[in-house]
Amino acid sequence: MERGHGTSLRLVPVDWHPRQQEYFWSEEWQERMQRSLQHLAEGRVKAYGNVEELIGELENASDNKD
Repeated sequence: MERGHGTSLRLVPVDWHPRQQEYFWSEEWQERMQRSLQHLAEGRVKAYGNVEELIGELENASDNKD
């Protein structure tokens, strides 16, 4: 909001988040976030002791897709 001449006020639109975060506020991304939060709440997560374990599981999953 800006003050105009005399007693008038002018409403000026303002972005409420940085442009580089625009993707995050898209409907698709918000649906993905909701799904992820639901998985967390249901305990559908897995912790790895190190990055090698994670990479090994990802490679096995990729091999099993074919």
